[in-house]
Amino acid sequence: MNGFFTAPQKRHFLSAMEKRVSCRKFGGELSTVQWAALSYGAGRCALSGIRFVLGACDEGFFKGALLSANAITGVTRFAALIADTKEPDYALKAGISGEALVLLAADHAVSTCWVTQSYKKKECPVMMKPGEQVAAIIALGNSVQGALPKKRKTVERILKGASFSHLPDWAQQAVLAVQNAPSYQNIQPWELSFKEGSLLFHGIERQKLEIGIAMLHAEAAIEEPHCWALGDEKNVIAKVSLV
Repeated sequence: MNGFFTAPQKRHFLSAMEKRVSCRKFGGELSTVQWAALSYGAGRCALSGIRFVLGACDEGFFKGALLSANAITGVTRFAALIADTKEPDYALKAGISGEALVLLAADHAVSTCWVTQSYKKKECPVMMKPGEQVAAIIALGNSVQGALPKKRKTVERILKGASFSHLPDWAQQAVLAVQNAPSYQNIQPWELSFKEGSLLFHGIERQKLEIGIAMLHAEAAIEEPHCWALGDEKNVIAKVSLV
């Protein structure tokens, strides 16, 4: 991720965090302008080993569309997040790239929903290359429901062994952005700590997609020159520090 996103992109991501809400009830078609913006922007959101396929669908693509009160309904467009499993840390890169597209969508008044399980995988109309897999499906459309409440952990629950008030300003801004990051069922499975000038992201292997989402939020908030590195301790997935 080092140097991949431009400063203007990051400013748009940061402002879009407040606009973005998860949507499960969609209606109406996206405008030509919205679809063109997503189609163009998708390539600029994808890290190495990651690609997006944007396409049309009906709500039957999502399991149980008519049976559950929490089902996703009214969807006519989606983005498939495709990861090359031969690429190192592909799940992290998928989370980073996918959330970049989600925030780009929010910046263009397009509602979204991350979907990793409740879609018909055998009906996914995407031609896969050897070694690729669908990391997630992102439902795209216009919301026909009010904003759902954002359930987020407090800063105190996110930080591990550190006082928020004692962090440097850049790290405080990153933590606040991570606090706003979405996750499966709003669990926010990550923990952060601050050690020797670095902000550390803690988690386990199966949480890498969601931790990638949190990392993108942190990246958008850090204005100073900085560097990301993979974790070199148990349960440390990644870390970031100023340079």
